Amino acid sequence: MKALVLKTYRITDIQFQNHAAANGKAKLETKYTYQVKFGNNNTCRAEMKVSVSDKESPDTLMVDMTMVGIFEIVAEQDKELLHKESFKQLYPFARAAVSTISSSTGILPIIIPDVDIDNQDIYRYNPELFSNK
Repeated sequence: MKALVLKTYRITDIQFQNHAAANGKAKLETKYTYQVKFGNNNTCRAEMKVSVSDKESPDTLMVDMTMVGIFEIVAEQDKELLHKESFKQLYPFARAAVSTISSSTGILPIIIPDVDIDNQDIYRYNPELFSNK
């Protein structure tokens, strides 16, 4: 049983730029940021930012997108596990959006690679590490 259920998602910001030559090729670089904020009422809000650009000339071809997902927590789990599961549920929608947006502009679709979130470190800010005690 899943610990989370994706209730809704939406793209809150998107920027697209294509100044590449019609027959040009690009070496694409993909960057991600992802954060989850947990509410008090068994919900959480996830924000995923995806940036894809030409590695050698980022001003030539670029897609920057921010997607927000709202999840219902249906089973108590460690927050790190919830973080990873929410990523797994939201990521396919972000991947499809980048592909659809890019292909609708007349270029070959940009297909961002899969991400193995289970083998990624999740970094957290711990204010206790920076206190002046």
